[in-house]
Amino acid sequence: MPSDFDGRIHVIDGVLQLELPGSDAPATASGMLPSFVVGPENELVVAPLLRLLGDLDLAKREVADGTQLFNPLVLVGGSGSGKSQLVQGIVRHWRQRLDAAKVEYFTAADFCREVQAATDDDRLPAWRESVRSLRLLVIDDLHRLRPRPAFQQELRHAIDAIVAAGGIVVFTADREPVAIGHLDTGLRDRLSAGLTVRLQRPASPLAARSCNSPPAPAARSSPTRN
Repeated sequence: MPSDFDGRIHVIDGVLQLELPGSDAPATASGMLPSFVVGPENELVVAPLLRLLGDLDLAKREVADGTQLFNPLVLVGGSGSGKSQLVQGIVRHWRQRLDAAKVEYFTAADFCREVQAATDDDRLPAWRESVRSLRLLVIDDLHRLRPRPAFQQELRHAIDAIVAAGGIVVFTADREPVAIGHLDTGLRDRLSAGLTVRLQRPASPLAARSCNSPPAPAARSSPTRN
């Protein structure tokens, strides 16, 4: 277990439970802070998850050195697998430790709306620079990215810029990128260069209760930039 992980870890009946960074919202109905439960069916996500929820400088150095080959990281799973809850916890963790302007969360639909709004308002270069200078970019529900080439090209170039600068990019999707037919070849290639992990619905009763708990409020989507 990496010693730099700064959340709390519990093992109950052989199931690993990671307490995710909290938010200003109250705890769930059970009284617990948001958590992610890792049973044997999801053990492949443990290593990248512990790095992303640990020391940020260490995570950045490992990505730059190529010692943690999970960039971009794509979490794949159906409804109830916990993928959105997980990435929202990662975003909260990074925002508590970095300039909030260097950490951004979008749904794929919101990303497209932001690109369109920036284009319409003649501020696309400034918006583009702000996104490409992020240290962490999270895109939730990649399968909902619109097929318009301009949107997909913006995302592809953002991935290239962030990764080249030592930043980290994380996606969620309901299926592997190669199976999302409307993604262009270049975007699929970028995603295939990282790590894709499929999250299964937890098999244990403890895990099922955790995943069925009301999630913490989503990490705020990016406001339209001026």
